[in-house]
Amino acid sequence: MDTSSGKYLYCVFQGEDFQELEVPTIDNNSKAYTISYEDILAVVSDTDQFIFDPTQKNAMAHERVISEVMKENTVVPMSFGNVFKSEENITIFLQGIHEEVKSVLAEIEGKIELGLKIFWDPDDIAREVKEENPELANIGEASYQFQIRIGQKVAELVDEKRNYYSKEIMEGLNELAIASKKNRTIGDRMVLNAAFLIQREMEENFDTKVNELYEKFEDKLEFKYTGPWPPYNFVNIKLEIRGE
Repeated sequence: MDTSSGKYLYCVFQGEDFQELEVPTIDNNSKAYTISYEDILAVVSDTDQFIFDPTQKNAMAHERVISEVMKENTVVPMSFGNVFKSEENITIFLQGIHEEVKSVLAEIEGKIELGLKIFWDPDDIAREVKEENPELANIGEASYQFQIRIGQKVAELVDEKRNYYSKEIMEGLNELAIASKKNRTIGDRMVLNAAFLIQREMEENFDTKVNELYEKFEDKLEFKYTGPWPPYNFVNIKLEIRGE
């Protein structure tokens, strides 16, 4: 390998070494391969770049390599954009996180992450709230202050509906999950942004439950269901050593 180039880091795992991985890497200029320290291995690729913009294309390339390794191994995913200057730096990094990685791998062995984002049409929901509460529907020539109060009441009722849908969906899926995490929602359209940690063998059951919930709410909500992913939301290993 070209030890003069940088090493882009994708993930760490404990398993069989491989010389090269036949999957496009983040800069499409090299194959992914492993650098080991004792019984853990880092998946890297050579690169002449040391800063990668978090574009969709780059993020997908990062995920693609991890997903390929994940087919045969339980992995600890690394965050996007970490580049080390040499193989020696990677080895030092692995040495520093060795015990932590082994502990995390033991916890997530045989587990996967699934993601679910729920959306709605905010205009439709606001209209529905007004239809359910006729006193909010026609404010006519009401004073400005009264219109403000009406708007605030509509917003409160919309939030109640958001909380209702979120609770119903989370409670239904938490029955099959080991752990779950609600992430920040973005914009008025997103109702829920959640990640679920499940046993790999429970994926089919989880899929079925997601479909049941979709059928229950399909006239109100849009589902975006993704995965399986490595457990990004349930692993907390911080990079303390950077290539220099």
